[in-house]
Formats: sequence, structure tokens, C-alpha cells
Amino acid sequence: MKSTWHPGMGDPRHRVRMGAHYNADSSVTGRARSLRPAMQDAASRGDGGSMSKVVSPAAVAAGLTELWSPRVVASLDDSYVKVAKVHGTFGWHAHDDEDELFYVLAGHLRIEMADGAVELDAGDAYVVPKGVRHNPVAEQECLVMLIERKTTLHTGSEINEHTRSLADQLRAV
Repeated sequence: MKSTWHPGMGDPRHRVRMGAHYNADSSVTGRARSLRPAMQDAASRGDGGSMSKVVSPAAVAAGLTELWSPRVVASLDDSYVKVAKVHGTFGWHAHDDEDELFYVLAGHLRIEMADGAVELDAGDAYVVPKGVRHNPVAEQECLVMLIERKTTLHTGSEINEHTRSLADQLRAV
């Protein structure tokens, strides 16, 4: 399964492509909009910041040196836009009260869940519904963008070697 939806995959509203709109025949229309990047002092303010300036999530993610260590690149209402460089297995976890959007900027990501897995390539996105245990896996280095509510703990209620504090995620890149 790649980026197409079929009836066994659950609610089609949880499968999206960033910056585009799907119509009934799955053709893509629309244009991507720029994101508001986090300000350099976001960590001191604790809110992720926002300003009207173009940011390249792929370039920021490519420049990261730590794996599985998301960084906030923008703040959008009650959500953060984060990027990460990933490789290997993240670990099983769930977010009890929040959905989590994964958008693959480069590479390939598999998100394992109890009832199967989804395979995402560059340009594909998938929303893991709240409460669903999942395990992101990247066999090769992969760049991802995540959209999560500001209250979301990125490893859910699990603490593992990939757990990062919000202050760490808000560090300037």
C-alpha cells in the first residue's frame, strides 16, 4: 500500500497530501502554502513562535544531526509543525488525545500499527488517529514533517531513548 486509499484502510480523511486537495477521482489540485517558521527565541517564549517568512522544512530536516529528535519549525494555532531526520525504529507508542500527521519530505517511512502498516514515500502523508498505537520505522535515512498539537508528547506516554523535551524540540536550528 502506498499513497492510495482503499476501503480496508479506515477513514479516508486520515490520508492527506500536504498543500493539495483531492477530488473524487483522487487527482490533485491546489498549491502548497508557505509555513510560518519558528522565531529564534521560541524556546525562551515556549510557544514555537511564528512570523511571515518562508521556511524549507526539507532543508531544515536535512541539516539536523540527531536522529528521531524533532525540531519545531513553525507554530500554527494550537499545533506545532516539526521536522526530523529518522533512521531505524522509533518504538511503539500512542497519543491518547491527539492525532499525529506524518508527511515524508524525502525517503520512505513505514508506520506499523496493530491492524497493519502504511508505507509512505516522499510527498505522502498519513494521520495516525488519536489512541492508535504505532511504530514509525525507516529502513534508510528519511526526512519527515510532523504536525501535532502543542500538548502532544512526541513519544506519547512511553519514555525511551528518543524522548525529547519540548524545550529541546524548540531549540533554534
